[in-house]
Amino acid sequence: MKSRLFLLSTVSALALAGNAFAADLPVKAPPQVVAAVTSWTGPYIGAHGGIGWLRAKQTVSDGVFACGLEGATCDVNTTGAVFGGQLGYNWQQREWVFGLEVDGSWTGLKETKSFAPAFPHIKNEKIDWLASARARLGWAMGDTLFYATGGVAFANFNAGWTQIGGGARFQLDTTTVGWVAGGGIERIFTRHWSARAEFLHYGLGKKTATGVTPAGTYTTAFRHDVSVVRLGINFRP
Repeated sequence: MKSRLFLLSTVSALALAGNAFAADLPVKAPPQVVAAVTSWTGPYIGAHGGIGWLRAKQTVSDGVFACGLEGATCDVNTTGAVFGGQLGYNWQQREWVFGLEVDGSWTGLKETKSFAPAFPHIKNEKIDWLASARARLGWAMGDTLFYATGGVAFANFNAGWTQIGGGARFQLDTTTVGWVAGGGIERIFTRHWSARAEFLHYGLGKKTATGVTPAGTYTTAFRHDVSVVRLGINFRP
């Protein structure tokens, strides 16, 4: 009987000692969750849409086709829809992001305007499409990128004039090369998708052409500038 009591008391003492030792052991902290770091590096493809403003000028060598005053330059200004797509690639180094992008846009920029100097006439302007190849330089703040962009621009325009009630008419349909610059803000909202808002200004330069009409030979100088505000969405594989 005594041996049994001794055995039970020994087991109880050992159990109490084990519990006390376990209570003194350090508790292991749960693993820390590390937030995913956003990276802008990689390719993307997307679409855009917005509104454009065209500012065009025409100057005809013969003053009779000017805009009310001999030698004056006729302004033809209009707005229209712009939409298209873009393709690019970004490289990120710390907060700095460098990228290359090409894009193309169809535009609804067109206008016809009448003038009434010595011989009344109609001038027409139309930008069929815009395209560009640009570099981008941005500053990333996590999921948000602020950037500036610039490069070479291309456009096709169809423009000219027609004498009202006469035989003189001149029309030019050609592709021109210029420059483009602007900036914007882009934000990643899922792993594969980002959205952006940007402004671009296209300086399409001056193009001069000579045409022979029944009423004589005329040289016309065309100048075009386009500003675009557009929203875009990009897919990142």
